[in-house]
Amino acid sequence: MKRRFKITVEGESYEVEVEEMEEGPAKPTVPRVKAQPAAAEAPPPSAPPPSAPPRMARPTAPAPPPHVAGVEVVTSPMPGTVVAVKAKVGDAVKPGDVLLILESMKIQNEIPAPKGGKVKEVHVSEGQYVKRRESLVSIEI
Repeated sequence: MKRRFKITVEGESYEVEVEEMEEGPAKPTVPRVKAQPAAAEAPPPSAPPPSAPPRMARPTAPAPPPHVAGVEVVTSPMPGTVVAVKAKVGDAVKPGDVLLILESMKIQNEIPAPKGGKVKEVHVSEGQYVKRRESLVSIEI
């Protein structure tokens, strides 16, 4: 026996058909449900418009620093802890040189220099926790 239901998901209404199954040993089946948006129903004039449930805001990562001509800012590709800082202010680096090691989910990741230049500033220290997109090192190119 099939039964029809109207469901609402995130403010969007759908009509679905559900078939009642016989009792007995379960058979592996893939349900075939056609979900189609129901015709929009206007609320009665005296009723206030429906409001969406409150949503929790997602935490946002810190914005990378503003672009400065001639300076490349290396940011963290993921949240983690700085295990070792290999570059010092004034060091000359080539593309691919390891600037620091970042541990995330028990995996140590080498953070390379994207471009060659001179290390202008190191924004982190060993043992520091960093968020995704947080500034790690500035390179003067």
